[in-house]
Amino acid sequence: MLANPQPLRILLPKGWQDCLKSAVLHTIALAHYAIVYARGWSVKQTADTFLITPATVTSWLKRIDEHGLDSLLQLREPVNKFPDIVRYIVQRLKTLSPSMGKVKIAETLCR
Repeated sequence: MLANPQPLRILLPKGWQDCLKSAVLHTIALAHYAIVYARGWSVKQTADTFLITPATVTSWLKRIDEHGLDSLLQLREPVNKFPDIVRYIVQRLKTLSPSMGKVKIAETLCR
């Protein structure tokens, strides 16, 4: 007869507070649930969930199979690119006040 297996124990650093340990374990459990749940989706379920057509999902899956995971995330410009006026303002601020660093300029512009 087989002995009862011990439950899986995840070791966390000793300095962590109990609420942080709980939050991390809940996050891991939620991610595991999402992965398991999503793996059972059909093309139609995926399309319905994301409000797109099944043909779009099929074309995305085909592109991933042919060219790899990075093939879906090719952007012409970076998402976080600022307009030219922001670049000009930062250059002028650095010229007028060289002691003002990048962080100080960013803090000033974000106000």
